[in-house]
Amino acid sequence: MRADKTRIIAVLDDLEARGLLTRQPDPKDRRARLLSPTTEGRRLRDSARTAIQDGAHRLLEQIPAPDRQAFLRGLHRLYESSRQQPPR
Repeated sequence: MRADKTRIIAVLDDLEARGLLTRQPDPKDRRARLLSPTTEGRRLRDSARTAIQDGAHRLLEQIPAPDRQAFLRGLHRLYESSRQQPPR
């Protein structure tokens, strides 16, 4: 995830306290925990994903189709380039 370990624990604690995920010991590595979304966590994730996609669609439809495609290709290239960079 490339998340700062000092901050992610508090986020996971909050998500677990809200009943959105569970943490189980990893049978292959006792130092690690396996994260699983709960039913409510999956519902919230799906709802957020839909809202984000709807908002992106509304925003992008303001750009003419040929320009939109060029814009999206550029974003995709930036994304792929960022994945090749070593984590900070």
